[in-house]
Amino acid sequence: MKRVVLTAGVILAASFAVAQQNTNNSQTTNGAPSGTAVVDKQQDTVVKPVPKKVKVDKSTVEAAQKALADRGYQTGPVDGIVGPQTRAATSKFQSDQGLKQTGSLNADTLAKLNVGGPETLSAAPGDVGRGGKAFGHNIKEGHPVEAGKALGEGTVHGAKKVGKGTESLAKEGAQKVGGGLSSVGNKIDNTVTGDKNKDQSNDQNDANQKPQ
Repeated sequence: MKRVVLTAGVILAASFAVAQQNTNNSQTTNGAPSGTAVVDKQQDTVVKPVPKKVKVDKSTVEAAQKALADRGYQTGPVDGIVGPQTRAATSKFQSDQGLKQTGSLNADTLAKLNVGGPETLSAAPGDVGRGGKAFGHNIKEGHPVEAGKALGEGTVHGAKKVGKGTESLAKEGAQKVGGGLSSVGNKIDNTVTGDKNKDQSNDQNDANQKPQ
């Protein structure tokens, strides 16, 4: 009886060892053990919104070139083309203003130059939209905290563009209004001065024609 039990124990131990070895050697290339099948694969990712670039057209580049030239930065001809000289001048201006040196006319640089207000404002909704996309993706991936951060970051990007664009528009408008008023003032001054000189001339003629 004891011999039978001992034999059975040896057989069970051997069977367990073989099964364990087979299990260790039965991993497939996709990581699924023998006897199972992959039914789904998930990639766990967290994303955040990337700020939308401000679309800069020829007129905006010309305005920026003029603003840089007025501040003493050599951009070359004011032609609306971002060439090597304009990029170098922009990079130098960015360095002097404590901005990241990219050589490109981005939102921060345009705001410092007080140009490109409409273009900066038009990019703001895109930032909010990108925040919403990142929010939805992170929620789907099971990261509600990161989703909230992404939504907030997109909103902040958009709000900053609104602020910078509005400030640029205000300053551009003030400069135009100031220049216009100065021109009107000069015209009024010239008219008044001319009338005054005319009156003095008439008074002198009257004095000369008065009988002695």
